[in-house]
Amino acid sequence: ATDVYGAGATLYAALTGRPPQEGATLQELVASLGRPVAPPSRHRPEVPPWLDAVCVRALQHDPAARHPDAGLLARELE
Repeated sequence: ATDVYGAGATLYAALTGRPPQEGATLQELVASLGRPVAPPSRHRPEVPPWLDAVCVRALQHDPAARHPDAGLLARELE
């Protein structure tokens, strides 16, 4: 689950040029971790809906809501 989240965060940064969660201070960053991640298309409108969905799923805070393994994440990106 951690690897899926890490891959999702890397994908998010590659698509948007920014991390999925941000904060001006460490406290703000930690506080943002409980909030849902904005879809990449909010920052880059050209990101297609299917890619938004894959990325946001990988970044779910509940590990059970993420892809069950990195292989499925990779297949959805194909």
